[in-house]
Amino acid sequence: MFLSSGTMNILKGNVDMRNPRGAEYLSIIALTVLLFHGCSKEPVDPPDTMRDIDGNIYKTITISGQTWMAENLRVEHYSDGTRIPGISDNWDWEFDESGMCCDYKFIADKKRGKLYSWNAIEEKFGRRLAPEGWHIPTDKEWQSLIDAMGNSNTAGYRLKDTDSWPEPQEYYELPVKSGFSAVPGGSRDGNGNFAGIDTYAGYWTNSNGDYFTKKAVLIWTHTESISIFEYSRHDGFSVRCVKDR
Repeated sequence: MFLSSGTMNILKGNVDMRNPRGAEYLSIIALTVLLFHGCSKEPVDPPDTMRDIDGNIYKTITISGQTWMAENLRVEHYSDGTRIPGISDNWDWEFDESGMCCDYKFIADKKRGKLYSWNAIEEKFGRRLAPEGWHIPTDKEWQSLIDAMGNSNTAGYRLKDTDSWPEPQEYYELPVKSGFSAVPGGSRDGNGNFAGIDTYAGYWTNSNGDYFTKKAVLIWTHTESISIFEYSRHDGFSVRCVKDR
C-alpha cells in the first residue's frame, strides 16, 4: 500500500520540516499510517467455510450441487443484528411468539450448537436467522440431500459425524460418510423440557405442516434412517443452513 500525495501533504503540514528531525518524524508517522491500514483489512476465511453475523466460522460441504453448513448453527443474532432472546424459563419458552434460542440445558456446546424455536426460523419483522447468502432449507431441499445419500433408510448413517454416535450393530457393509457431520443435539419441547441429547439429531426445515406444526428432520442413534416429521412451532431443534444458488 502507498500513501497518496494528498496524504503526504497533510502529514508534512503537521510536521515542522525546518526541524532537523522533521523528516525522521514524518517517516515514523507515515509508517504508522501504513501499519494501521495494513492491519485493518477484513479477515480472510479459510476455504470451504462460512461466517455468521457473530463472527462464528463454520465448515461447509457441497453435496450434489448443494452447499450445506457442516456444523450446527450457534448464532445469537439475526442477520439484521437484532439479538435472539435466550429463554431459560419454561413458561416464557412455551408462550413466546417472536422467536428464541437456547443451549441444551443451558450449557454452551460449540459442536452441538443452539436449539431454535420455529418462530426464530420464520422470516418476519424484516429479520432472517440464516447468514447473508444462506437460508433455512425447505423439506424439498432436505429430501434432495437424502436422495443424494441413497435413500431414507441409509442416508441417516451417511449424514452422521464420525465420533458422536455409537457404532451400528449390523454387520452388513455401510456406505462411506458424507462429511455433513450431523451430531445428536437433542431438542427442547413446547413445554420447555429438554430431551434426546446423544439420542437423535433434529433439524428444522423452513416448511409448514399447518399453522401449529412445522416440519423437522430427525436422525436417530440406533438406526441408519432419516425421517421428516411435523412438530410444534414452539419446539426447539438444531439448524443447518444451505447456500443460496
